[in-house]
Amino acid sequence: MATPLPAVDRARSAERIERDIETLAGSDYTRSDEAIRRYAYTPEYRATLDYFVRELEAIGFEIAYDPVGTLVARNRPAGEPAFGLGSHCDSNRNGGKYDGTMGVVTALEVCRLNAELGLDLPLQLISFLEEEGSGFGQMLLGSRIIAQRVTDEELQAEYDAHRGQYNLPERREMEQIVLPDEAAANAAYDKLKQGRTLVDVAQEVLKRAPDPVNIGSGVPALSEADLTKLLGADSAKSVFAVKLKHRPGMHDA
Repeated sequence: MATPLPAVDRARSAERIERDIETLAGSDYTRSDEAIRRYAYTPEYRATLDYFVRELEAIGFEIAYDPVGTLVARNRPAGEPAFGLGSHCDSNRNGGKYDGTMGVVTALEVCRLNAELGLDLPLQLISFLEEEGSGFGQMLLGSRIIAQRVTDEELQAEYDAHRGQYNLPERREMEQIVLPDEAAANAAYDKLKQGRTLVDVAQEVLKRAPDPVNIGSGVPALSEADLTKLLGADSAKSVFAVKLKHRPGMHDA
């Protein structure tokens, strides 16, 4: 006799999916009031991944990232076979709240149901980085990298050929410059609100040119933990304070 299918509360699943979608359409997850504008390696993109990470860790999934930042969450050890599901959560310039994100949210709901119903299916959820090509002009970049269709040499050549586009004004919130302490970072922030660039502000606060540990302008901003490993606790704290507070509209074009 065939094993009966488990009963699924579809209304409850629909409510959770709607909650996830509406949450991720909020101001913490997009840099536009008129559309979903969420590019790879931005604070909004990081916040979106963190949302999925929290939900997946709550049901026992292990979290990992590939070298470029594609999210991979599994309920089985790496290397064991698993059913793959997911999509992407970056957007084009004027995206809708369902595009891409819906695929990751519904995959998340499958993972929840798997845990709640005791199915114990081996699952792997993936949120591919940079599927829309809005940040780097490369469509399906994350999935092509996972499929080993892009080499390190090709990535470097693409970056070298388009260096200028990785320093767009709207990405300059990633600029990170070492200041001596948190007080100097706070003073720098007050001046940033006047529309000054981070480099100019750092020079004025320090009364000299800033130390050239400029970790930004088109590369992923580092976390406070990463900066601590690189610079030491005191310097990392001051850098992180400026990075957190520096947002688009606070610098010259």
